[in-house]
Amino acid sequence: MRVTRTFLMPAGIAACFYSPVVHVNLISDGSFETPVLANGVNCFGLTGCEGSAVGAALGPWTGVGISTTSNAILLRNNNYTEEGGLLHFTSEDGLQNVDLTVRGQPGPRWR
Repeated sequence: MRVTRTFLMPAGIAACFYSPVVHVNLISDGSFETPVLANGVNCFGLTGCEGSAVGAALGPWTGVGISTTSNAILLRNNNYTEEGGLLHFTSEDGLQNVDLTVRGQPGPRWR
């Protein structure tokens, strides 16, 4: 009987402190994959991007800020280039990314 009690006590204590690790992604669509850009969409005459105004929703994201430019937020895919193909904007993760820089304007923010 003594052996059983000696073994069960540490096992019971260890079980109280064990908890499986659960990973929860707190950011929804962090790589801006929705909405998916349609083929041929363009902004400023460049293909592979679509411009949106502040207040527009891109998937679960909403752009906020004071910019009045209709293309303040650019959703771009990996085919988007500037300067005749010299500048490439390849996504770190996924196939799309967002450009929040607006020339001459305070840029938008996300929430």
